[in-house]
Amino acid sequence: MNRIGWRHGAARGVWFSRARVAPLALLAPLALVAPLALVAFVAALTFSDLARADQADKPADGQAGWLAEWPAEWVEQAMVSSPIGIAQGQLVRLRLREGVTVALNGQPLPVVNGWTAFGFDRDHETSIELDFARKQAHQKISLPIAKRNYEVQRIDGLPPQYVTPPPEELARIKSDGLKKKQARAASDLRADFAQPFIWPVRGRITGVFGSQRFYNGEPRRPHYGVDIAAPAGTDVVATASGRVSLAEPDMYFEGGLIFIDHGLGVTSIYMHLGEVLVSAGQDVVAGEVIGRVGSTGRSTGAHLDWRVQWQGAHLDPLLLVADEAPAKP
Repeated sequence: MNRIGWRHGAARGVWFSRARVAPLALLAPLALVAPLALVAFVAALTFSDLARADQADKPADGQAGWLAEWPAEWVEQAMVSSPIGIAQGQLVRLRLREGVTVALNGQPLPVVNGWTAFGFDRDHETSIELDFARKQAHQKISLPIAKRNYEVQRIDGLPPQYVTPPPEELARIKSDGLKKKQARAASDLRADFAQPFIWPVRGRITGVFGSQRFYNGEPRRPHYGVDIAAPAGTDVVATASGRVSLAEPDMYFEGGLIFIDHGLGVTSIYMHLGEVLVSAGQDVVAGEVIGRVGSTGRSTGAHLDWRVQWQGAHLDPLLLVADEAPAKP
């Protein structure tokens, strides 16, 4: 057994590295000395800033990334979409070499067409261990996870029943929760997660991943998505190809709600939709219209709450599109 620590350097196929978003690249030195709240910075940027930054150079295919050196004897390609290094809220996608398996903290990860994926929740511990193996050979790698700081966001003007639901709504909320749990458990053996993700709608970012929420002055759970303001009726598209695992027009908190399964537990979520245009079991492709922006459920205005999960762990959608600057709304 060869046990090594995480190190920086070159590995074939690592991409989404030295960010095309130039303002974020300027912050890279800060990431060496303190955790960086990426989402707060991104939310502060204007869409024109990001569009200009998108013209910066990015590594050519196969060029080394600045994030980390993945052991080439095990990993053929690594997709780590973040300008801040491996951090809480991140999805990691690996294409393994033929015959290679990998375990995360002792738990084997499923592999489909050579691809596997894993992610780190908002408050994930600060390190993990990966164990790569092929036949009798194996190698353990300790991977540090950067801890992030999160914003505090206060939302006022919500109807009281969406802050503290009345007793007569509890059965409905419980039923909604069961539908979501069943949808998350129905993940397919597919590798649609291995493609680049795209923005589901264009608009102003009004809420970011991880922020501690106060509704009408009362503390509630953190926000696990990205809120994108857009006019009611604006098309919402699938952020990546996959199969619709849940399509409901009227959930209590989420309003119009869609889950898309991208394989191996990677799910994208679209909330507060005014219209749901797909059905459970339907296959969709990236960029296909699946619904329209609305203000249903617990919402104070027309917007899309876009979320991504891996096996129930909440991930930061902004890290999946950090290499793609959003167009001006």
